[in-house]
Amino acid sequence: METFKWCIRPNYSIDNEPDISEVEFGDGYTQRRPNGIHAQLNTYSVSIKAHNKSAVEIFAFFERHKGFLPFYFIDPLTKQRKKVICKKWPAKVGQTYTEINCDFKEEP
Repeated sequence: METFKWCIRPNYSIDNEPDISEVEFGDGYTQRRPNGIHAQLNTYSVSIKAHNKSAVEIFAFFERHKGFLPFYFIDPLTKQRKKVICKKWPAKVGQTYTEINCDFKEEP
């Protein structure tokens, strides 16, 4: 499996939303439980600013993974390798630089 090798911009965000089920009972009691053993999967909203020549390589990387094939991403905060997918990668193309925004959704 390939690893995403390009540097992301520093101000990225992490969406931490555990996947849980809730059941409410008539007496005001609510029971909660995780949905499966991989209930804590994060989404990383990142942006990459690259020279146009490098942007072509990044686009090729995403196109090889077709929006559903996983790849590895190194979380800059924890330095852990995460298995993620990227469903879309909109870009703003300038004369010398391209800025690509994408969401890396963690996979089990």
